Amino acid sequence: MVKKLFGLLLALTLVFAFTFVAFAQEDIETKTVEEEEEGASALQVKVKKVVVNPTSPFYVDVWVDRGDGGVYRPGDKLYVYFKSDRDCYLTLIDFPPQGGVTIIFPNAYHSNNFVRANRIYRIPAPSYGFDFIVEGPPGTEVIKAIATLGRINLTPRALSEYGGYEESGFAEVAKNDMEGADFVEALAVKVKPVSTKEWASDSVTFYVRYR
Repeated sequence: MVKKLFGLLLALTLVFAFTFVAFAQEDIETKTVEEEEEGASALQVKVKKVVVNPTSPFYVDVWVDRGDGGVYRPGDKLYVYFKSDRDCYLTLIDFPPQGGVTIIFPNAYHSNNFVRANRIYRIPAPSYGFDFIVEGPPGTEVIKAIATLGRINLTPRALSEYGGYEESGFAEVAKNDMEGADFVEALAVKVKPVSTKEWASDSVTFYVRYR
């Protein structure tokens, strides 16, 4: 979840809110795939398994500054990175454990989701004028990247219809897990007709815990 705060100079600070599954820190840093899936919500597990193209001839990579499975604490800054080895149209979808789905790229600050091959992109970019600050409650977060060689609208409707991407600057496409499950089903339907040679996917999971 993202929240917008105003400072003295009206600078924006976006806050990711997360929910936590109670692991000890050493367990978080050494968990198995099964433990990762147990810690994720059913919706998060579903999107990681359903919208996947294991035979794509090109790749897309999404990661956070502390890597897949990275641990953050309230007050830490968080940066999301992504790149592809082909020119493509890329969408980043956030699945917070408290339910709901948010498109974090494209967004109101970068509305064109065409990305150049082998170029690393960062959110937030320096030009955005805000930071992602980890707050709480602690939890598990999954971000899914889907890249297509052709322009395909992966959202329920054109982002311009979201009235300025919501107040936060991002498009919220589902408010709870029930709506989120419907979105994932619709997403799978949209990519199914696309040749496996023309789209790729990746995901990153990270965690927030209190000190």
